[in-house]
Amino acid sequence: MDVGRDLIDHRIVDRNGHDVGRVDDVWVRGEIDRAVIGPIVTGTGALLRQFGRMGDWLTWLALHGYPHAARWREFGWHDIDQLQRPQLVLAPRHRDLAAWSERRKPRHGSEWLYTDLIRLPVCDPGGRRLGVVDVRSTLPEPIPRVCGFLVAPHPLRRTLGLKRFDSTGERFAGVRHDTRFLAWTEVTGIHDGAIRCRVPLASLPLLSATAQSTAPPMPTRPDPP
Repeated sequence: MDVGRDLIDHRIVDRNGHDVGRVDDVWVRGEIDRAVIGPIVTGTGALLRQFGRMGDWLTWLALHGYPHAARWREFGWHDIDQLQRPQLVLAPRHRDLAAWSERRKPRHGSEWLYTDLIRLPVCDPGGRRLGVVDVRSTLPEPIPRVCGFLVAPHPLRRTLGLKRFDSTGERFAGVRHDTRFLAWTEVTGIHDGAIRCRVPLASLPLLSATAQSTAPPMPTRPDPP
């Protein structure tokens, strides 16, 4: 699956179809020889931080009348009963999880929020740069494993906290004819404000020549209008 296309902004519901929120962000966790997707993040705190300084100001303003403005919830894949398109169905026991402040969730240097990660440039040994269009992963097995990045020159798409469209669609300056695929195995590290690639970016395969990502299944019964 492609995280921006198949996960971000999807509904989060319980087994009865009641709304719990939307997928506002997701953690990407790097391990010794691989990276995985999760947990899922939802809440006003996750949404506002994506607006940068404006989000900080809105958070400060909102906190005077809305104390949960800086808080979010996180759901691990063990909390999710089904991944569908366009929704995640929670396991029954996790319907009423309490919201946690982002300040109570410290992260070390090998974990990044998706909305931060896609804003980083991809740099090769020669200094050439490309931008990140999306992150490609497997479907949950039981945790999605990162396959790599969709990269292109100067992608114009930015999430700005809300995604109400297919973020990889060509008309939104996402996937284009010159989009390439950077496998996670070609990434040497993520540091100094960039994703480091071990090979020249011009040698990366075009996305059109790589295997297509598998999208989550549609639910058996569509959502009511």
